[in-house]
Amino acid sequence: MDAERSYDLVLFGATGFTGGLTADYLAANAPAETRWALVGRNRAKLETVAARLAAANPAAPVPELSLIHI
Repeated sequence: MDAERSYDLVLFGATGFTGGLTADYLAANAPAETRWALVGRNRAKLETVAARLAAANPAAPVPELSLIHI
C-alpha cells in the first residue's frame, strides 16, 4: 500500500448500521498489514465499535480512531 498515506482505508460512519457491517467485514477480511481508521463524531461510540471488533477477531488489524468536527 502507499507509504505516503497515513491509512489505506478510512471508514466514516462505523457507528451506524451499514458502517458497522462494513467494519465487521473489514475486521474479518482485511489483510493483517492494512492501516485503517474509524472516523466519526463521537469518540465513545468509536471506542465501542473498536472493542467489539477486537473481541470478535483478536487477530484482525486494529483500526485507529479519529474524530471529525462538522
